[in-house]
Amino acid sequence: MRLLSLSLLLAGGLFASCGNASNSSMATADSTKAPAPKPAPESALGPQQTDDMMQMLASYYELKDALVATDTAKADAAAARLSSAAEQFKNSAASLPQYTAMQPKVEHILKASDSILSEKSESIETQRAHFDGISDAMFAVLQEAKLRNGGVYRQHCPMAFDNRGANWLSDTTEVVNPYFGDQMLHCGAVTDTLRFQ
Repeated sequence: MRLLSLSLLLAGGLFASCGNASNSSMATADSTKAPAPKPAPESALGPQQTDDMMQMLASYYELKDALVATDTAKADAAAARLSSAAEQFKNSAASLPQYTAMQPKVEHILKASDSILSEKSESIETQRAHFDGISDAMFAVLQEAKLRNGGVYRQHCPMAFDNRGANWLSDTTEVVNPYFGDQMLHCGAVTDTLRFQ
């Protein structure tokens, strides 16, 4: 009887310690579920120029989202912010050696943004045509800057502009098409990414 009691006591102790071990491993698992913080974007440019470039990219995303929503007024407002951000980036980066290769692309972003503004919401199709050139120029600037940790995805719709095709940039892999909006919202695919990890 004494042996049976001792056996039950040991078995209970083992069971309790296994329960504790699983609880502690569950606590560890729960604490590791929190995503690691994303590293800050970096580039071959200085910290200020990288910040200015990321602000230009944020304004670009606003323009893309306005075109996805087929909202000409929001596209005008976003184009104004993009023009301002591109001017700020131009002023801060102009003295850097890398800017020589970027300059024509930044100038194109400025010119196309201003073209969207000058047309005063006349046509979403015209805004989208200017956005096509802005997208390619923006991607070239980010490549030249060797952007890292920016989470930029280049996406392509082969049917845009009468099957000529067009690209745009996104901060997510989900495809939402700025060239067709609701007509063909998810037409397209990710074709490239700027991670440089």
